[in-house]
Amino acid sequence: MTNKPTLKELGVKRALSYANIMDTEHKVLPFTGQWLKALGCPEMGSNWLVWGLSGSGKTRLLLEIAKYATTFGRVLYNPLETGNNYSFKLAYGAVGFADVKSRITVSDREPMKTIEKRLDMRKGADILIVDSLPYTRWKSHEYYEFCEKYKNRMIIFNTHANGKEPKGKLSEDARYHADIKIRVEGFKAFPLSRYGGEGTPITIFEKGAREYWGLDY
Repeated sequence: MTNKPTLKELGVKRALSYANIMDTEHKVLPFTGQWLKALGCPEMGSNWLVWGLSGSGKTRLLLEIAKYATTFGRVLYNPLETGNNYSFKLAYGAVGFADVKSRITVSDREPMKTIEKRLDMRKGADILIVDSLPYTRWKSHEYYEFCEKYKNRMIIFNTHANGKEPKGKLSEDARYHADIKIRVEGFKAFPLSRYGGEGTPITIFEKGAREYWGLDY
């Protein structure tokens, strides 16, 4: 009888045991306040997807997340859809980054190959925010490859919506892949997280939310 090759001979690692899983260390971020209630405590290697209709408050939410994320590492924000136009300037100024400006870098509609070079630098960002996913011009396999390459970074994508759902195959695939999913409607964010939390909605812009939701606010 011919002896079957061992896993080592096949170049295959042993499957994880219970002890392996429980002993694995993760860089868990100690979120607090509204972020803890909404999202729990995500790990640095998490993937996020934010989606909503145009004018619903997505960019404002991303900038609020970016500011809070500077608590935990260096942030790179790529406004791939708008670039550094006047509307982005207004949103950026409304959030206010003066006290954390040394911990956030904003690129100007840079292609993702350039973003990869920035991430590969010796002091590359820990957290990447891309606004928005369709403008990467990726196919789904390119999205997965990017996330795998930078699996130790927190990566947050924004995308378009068709009603209450992400728009297009790439965005649909990213929704299923994401650890944190946030739907934005009427200046409120509705989160679903794999890291616990209560899923408490986040108000992005109070005046706009009151006007949109009325008594339901």
